[in-house]
Amino acid sequence: MTEKNISFMGKQHANRYIPIAGAIVAVLALIGLLSAIFWTTDFIGSIMDNTKKKEELEAFITPVVIFDPVPFNNVADADKDFLLQASMWAALLSESREGYAYDDIGLLLVPSTDLDAAAVRLFGESMKLTHKTFEDYDASYLYDEATKAYHVPLVAKVSYSPKVEKIIKKGDALTVKIGYVPPGNIWAMDVNSKKYSPSPDKYMVYEMKKVKNGYNIIAIRDLEDTVPKS
Repeated sequence: MTEKNISFMGKQHANRYIPIAGAIVAVLALIGLLSAIFWTTDFIGSIMDNTKKKEELEAFITPVVIFDPVPFNNVADADKDFLLQASMWAALLSESREGYAYDDIGLLLVPSTDLDAAAVRLFGESMKLTHKTFEDYDASYLYDEATKAYHVPLVAKVSYSPKVEKIIKKGDALTVKIGYVPPGNIWAMDVNSKKYSPSPDKYMVYEMKKVKNGYNIIAIRDLEDTVPKS
């Protein structure tokens, strides 16, 4: 076989592998595209999950934030009336409210056991309430020792609502920066008739720990004392 023929055969072999090489490049490109799609989906999913987590935490801490509690480093040091207030409203905002009866003058009857359960959900298994008559802004909650129930007026005055600004997770612990949004409409109009979300009046830091069915609040601190890192 001449040198010319050998060269020609070499070209034939090379040409035969061109479609294979093209197919490999196409497959690699497809893999790259799919990887990018999956990465983007995971990224968007993580944002959505974070938004959902913020909403869950906001719903969870609403009964606490509305009373603007004095900061504490340990739940055992928290104001006892505040613990009753927060537990009462955690019960009132739960599905249990649908089953509550009314007394002869139209007050809602809330079993003290529901406050006990709400206190455990908020602050942990060790939380023990001391049941008694107590007040909040404009209402009195009369405790009946005989029936172990509270007589609750159908009025509510909200001080603040929560807006979760930042969540830092470390193991089973959460450090959450909370904005305290003042009363009023969730959305308002500016001078140009554009909707905007009201800015919080102040910020607090909630320390929480992971438990079986959610989280417990273990401390509430001023932002200046515990600033979550970016």
